[in-house]
Amino acid sequence: MVQITLDNDLPKDFKIGDVVENITWTPSVLIKNNYFSGTNTRGVLLTTRRKSIIEDNVFYRTGMHAILIANDASSWYESGVVRDVTIKGNQFIECGYNQAPNNYIINIWPENHEEVPNYFVHENIVVKNNLFKVFDTPILKAKSTKGLVFKNNQIVSSDIFSHLKGNKPTFYFQQCKEVIIEFNKSNSQTFDSIKIKNMLNGDISIKNTK
Repeated sequence: MVQITLDNDLPKDFKIGDVVENITWTPSVLIKNNYFSGTNTRGVLLTTRRKSIIEDNVFYRTGMHAILIANDASSWYESGVVRDVTIKGNQFIECGYNQAPNNYIINIWPENHEEVPNYFVHENIVVKNNLFKVFDTPILKAKSTKGLVFKNNQIVSSDIFSHLKGNKPTFYFQQCKEVIIEFNKSNSQTFDSIKIKNMLNGDISIKNTK
């Protein structure tokens, strides 16, 4: 049980069902030089508003998303927003076999049930200089995120788990803004599909991807 003492009255619009988070206790995170394998669930579940770096790791056949950035105030009550995340220099090898066709390697998916115009749950996430060796096309999925960069990554197709192919878009963005995809390389023309929902064309920029 947690007891909270307030210096002032509650906001007038505060109601049953609202939640609070102690943001003074959220940590900075460095996850580096690790080998994630032997799990049929996620590799890393990350949500903290302080600076977070996921660097030089190997994610080998995680059953679900290799990295999940959520935001949950409706079921597990275990996480809040992110404001500064860098994912760089990692190898993602044949991950997501338990979630086809929703087998996105990196899933930025807050559990907000209502999308509010010009309000974004997560901000400032950079995914760069990673290797994705994948059996299916889904790579990155994001919702309600502002400032999302996917650059200088290499995508290589694998024949393993080919029976699980779901033919989903490589990138799926829903109610996001300031999305940049640039200077990425792949060995297949199948990794070029982008789907957007509740967004304008100007919310996403694509540069020199091949």
